[in-house]
Amino acid sequence: MPEITFSKNVFLPLTTACSDTCYYCNFKDDIRKANIMDFKEAKRILQKAKKADCKEVLITFGSKPHSVYGFKEKLRQKTGYESIYELLLDICKEALKIGLLPHSNPGLIDKDTLGAIARYNASMGLMLETTAEVSAHKYSPTKSPQKRLKFIENAGKLKIPFTTGLLIGIGEREKDRRDSLLAIKKLHMKYAHIQEVIIQPIKSEKMPPVKYETIKQTVHIARQILPEEIKIQVPPNLEKIKDLLDCGVRDLGGISPITYDYINPDFAWPAIKSLEKELAPNKLKERLAVYPRYINQKWVSREVLECMEREGWLDEKCCSTGS
Repeated sequence: MPEITFSKNVFLPLTTACSDTCYYCNFKDDIRKANIMDFKEAKRILQKAKKADCKEVLITFGSKPHSVYGFKEKLRQKTGYESIYELLLDICKEALKIGLLPHSNPGLIDKDTLGAIARYNASMGLMLETTAEVSAHKYSPTKSPQKRLKFIENAGKLKIPFTTGLLIGIGEREKDRRDSLLAIKKLHMKYAHIQEVIIQPIKSEKMPPVKYETIKQTVHIARQILPEEIKIQVPPNLEKIKDLLDCGVRDLGGISPITYDYINPDFAWPAIKSLEKELAPNKLKERLAVYPRYINQKWVSREVLECMEREGWLDEKCCSTGS
């Protein structure tokens, strides 16, 4: 029976401000209502996560929030920081001190900023979503397929263990999903940096529901197209997983015991015990934010390796024996 992996994590949404306006979004808030998390609050949550035996901290925020009118002033007033990226770096450093592995998804940023942030992250991510030009992204300049593919390529050039994926049900066609997977494969064959690809159905009242058969078909196509070392992931709070195992799902992504899914707030994480029962006789196994094949000085910084050594994770290479 195949081993199904997951990461026990905590989710930190640094701000819900965003420069994009995606038609389906459940995350973005108007700047007047947008939340900004300060360092003190983040540290408190990180300490709580450590006590709950989490090993990963997922950190994300809206795309290019500094481009939103009024954001810089609100950030300075709330946190004392001039840049959201400076705040992100300090939180990542604090996470490593506490004994958590950061996995940041900061949206589109330039290569130099990406490299600086990567130094204090075990892995990073950005959803490709689709290579198609869809109307749902009409007012979302950072959702340009070319820009996102370039970002994923930059991550490869910088040797960052990386997560990407497809968002299903935003107006793309089956051919677009195939093209998106082929684009991911092309980048991985050149840089070998893709750990996992998420197949994520859109959950929004503004969009038609995604048929389960479409998810099964996309997972199956992904397994056919992508190299075997790339795991296929489907979030277990968005879909029933058991029937997707035969199609190729081998990972469930992050599951948090203390924070909810801020991207899909209406969908609670299932309990680990219930997942174990659902997936039996398949074995559910915890993993780290960075896969074993990347745990070396070529792919992971000294700061991250030192954290892993203190926590005793280098000896194990990973909680999971899988790739």
